[in-house]
Amino acid sequence: MSNPSTNESATDKPETLKPPSRWRSFFVITFALITSVGMVIGGRITIGAHAAAGESQSAEPPTTVSVLPLEPIVGFEKRGSHFGLLEPARRVDLAFETGGTLLEVLVQEGDLVSEGQVIAKLDTRTLQANRTAQEASRAALVTDLEQAKLTLARQKKLRDNNFAAGQAYDNARLLVTRSRALIQQADAALTTVDIALDKAELRAPFAARVGTQSIDAGSTVNAGTPIATLLDSSSPVARIGLPTALANDLRLGSQHTVRVADTPYPATVKAIRHDVSARTRTVDVLYTLNTAGLATPAFGQTAELLFRQSVNQSAYRVPVSALTEGKDGLWSVLLTIPDQTNPLVSRVAREHVELLHTDGTVAYVQGNLPENPLLIPVGTHRVVVGQRVKEVVAQL
Repeated sequence: MSNPSTNESATDKPETLKPPSRWRSFFVITFALITSVGMVIGGRITIGAHAAAGESQSAEPPTTVSVLPLEPIVGFEKRGSHFGLLEPARRVDLAFETGGTLLEVLVQEGDLVSEGQVIAKLDTRTLQANRTAQEASRAALVTDLEQAKLTLARQKKLRDNNFAAGQAYDNARLLVTRSRALIQQADAALTTVDIALDKAELRAPFAARVGTQSIDAGSTVNAGTPIATLLDSSSPVARIGLPTALANDLRLGSQHTVRVADTPYPATVKAIRHDVSARTRTVDVLYTLNTAGLATPAFGQTAELLFRQSVNQSAYRVPVSALTEGKDGLWSVLLTIPDQTNPLVSRVAREHVELLHTDGTVAYVQGNLPENPLLIPVGTHRVVVGQRVKEVVAQL
């Protein structure tokens, strides 16, 4: 038989613990439901936002760009310029052949002189005294010659009458010959003095302009000391260094245009050197400028050769604004290509090209471009590769 008190207490203990366990389960289930509902609502909001963004992006209209249809050309004209210096056709440093005292300088720097005009003079008093002495010596020799001739005539008459020996006649004849030789020697000495007197006057060998005048009157100069520099200004020469390939295409006498101080001058190829400068790796070409009716330019100014050269090579003609420089000197252009998903729009693509020539405005390039390419000539910074665009055809 069971104990009532024991059964009652065992039965009452579980009934006391049941209410807290039920409330705890209720709270856990409620929290889980709220969390699940929140996650579902948040997911739907996020998916909706992405969907709205996608719809907005897909609905964005393509960018309108100007495009230029390109067609390959065969042969183009290369224009450009090369620079050099203007120099005189002839440059001479005038100097005396003998030393002496500089008596007079008759020109100044910048003067125009004619051919044969006296530039400077040496003191010639010593030469004049020497000439006087030579003239006196010659006069004495002439007197000796006359005496020898008279002696020869007497000896001849005596010999013919057998009153004199043949040796005396021979001596008289040889004395006449010797006197004549001494007179010729005196004449040569006088000629030498006259030449020295003539060279004591420094004369211009051609019409020119005086450049440097470095020594003044009263100075003692040695033989070969430059007194003045003459510059032939009748036909200025432009010395311009050209690339070897361009110089090889030139011909002597061909006509070109050389610009000096914004003035264009007709120019003729005067000479082409056949050695390459070690410093500039160019070939010097001399151009004679025709200054008829134009102002004679000053020597030492910069001369600019304007040239045109025909290049027999296939290329594309594009504006310089369409070129983009990349790494290692590579150039590229932006083209438009059809969009595979939408035939009404195009996409931007990049193609690398080789730059053949440019004149600052137009460039000639080569590259593996698609058939009938459409070039974006301007505003390449406003688009990126792969961007959807709408084309508007422009003209170069």
